[in-house]
Amino acid sequence: MVKKSGGSGTMVYVSNLRFQVNEQDLMDFFKSQNFDPVRARLLYDNEGNSKGTGFVEMSSPGDAQEAAKRLNEEYY
Repeated sequence: MVKKSGGSGTMVYVSNLRFQVNEQDLMDFFKSQNFDPVRARLLYDNEGNSKGTGFVEMSSPGDAQEAAKRLNEEYY
């Protein structure tokens, strides 16, 4: 699931990721979908395991909105 997050309007919330996905994988996925992500951050538990959720910062609010619209319900 991909949803536009609050704040600056450039953050996109991602969830239901495979636990093996790392931040570079997430950046590469967004690039493969013709987006220009600035950075990706995954959330981890106290033991360093991925929680399967995170955020991708996009270069503009418009890109964040378009990513949320196009990639919602995509599975990676």
